[in-house]
Amino acid sequence: MSSSIVGTLSSPTDVLHATLVVADKAMMKIHFYWREILDYFDSLVSERDTFLNPERHDSLLSDDETFSRSKKYFWAITTLKELDLSLSDNLLQIRRLLDAMAPTFIENMRKAELEDARSCLEIRYREIEGIALKLREKRQEAGDLRDGVRVDHKSPRVLVYNG
Repeated sequence: MSSSIVGTLSSPTDVLHATLVVADKAMMKIHFYWREILDYFDSLVSERDTFLNPERHDSLLSDDETFSRSKKYFWAITTLKELDLSLSDNLLQIRRLLDAMAPTFIENMRKAELEDARSCLEIRYREIEGIALKLREKRQEAGDLRDGVRVDHKSPRVLVYNG
C-alpha cells in the first residue's frame, strides 16, 4: 500500500474505512484520466465558435468524397458510446461503495472517520458524474455535426446517422 495512503489511515482501521480511502485515492487518478479524455474529445469535436465565422460554419455542412469529416464524427460517436458504458460502470461501483455500511458498532465507533472518507469519495463521484454528463453532451454534439454533413455543396444528399 502506498505510503501516502497508509498515512491517511489511522490505526487501527476497519476494512470499509480503508476501502473508502483507497478508492478515493484511486478515483483522484481516474478523474484525471477521464478529464484528459474529455479534453481530447473537446478538441476533436469542438465547433462552438463557428457561428462567428460564416465561412467556417458553412464548411461544416460539406464533406469530401472520402467522407473524412463524417468518419471522424462517426468514430467519436461510437467511441463515446463505449466510454459512457465504462463511466457508468465506474459510477455504479463508487455508488455501491458509498452505500456500503459497516456493522452498526463500527459505524458508531468510527463515525467521524467514515463520514469523512465517504464525503471525500462523494466529491470524486460528483466530479466523475460531471465528466460523464459532458461526454454525453459531446456525443450528442458529434451526432448533430455528423447528421448535418453533405458530400459537397453541389450534392443535396445528407448523410444521416441512425445510431
